[in-house]
Amino acid sequence: MALRTVSDEISLVPWCWGLNGFFSVIGTISAQMLAMTFGSRSVLLCGGVCYAIAWAAITKTAGIESLRTRSRPVEISASL
Repeated sequence: MALRTVSDEISLVPWCWGLNGFFSVIGTISAQMLAMTFGSRSVLLCGGVCYAIAWAAITKTAGIESLRTRSRPVEISASL
């Protein structure tokens, strides 16, 4: 969803990929440390909160309607 939002501004696409890679590494290490310290339940709760914040941010910046119109299902036709 975020790449669709910034696809108009082509210079932001590499930044999105870079942020995704950075937070993937940081998230993995943080999840392991949180799980060892506080348990798996707290990791799941923290992950859910992070996804809720990301969802709120993307819907606020892009708008729900624009996301619905941009993401249309791909039609696949099979010819035999």
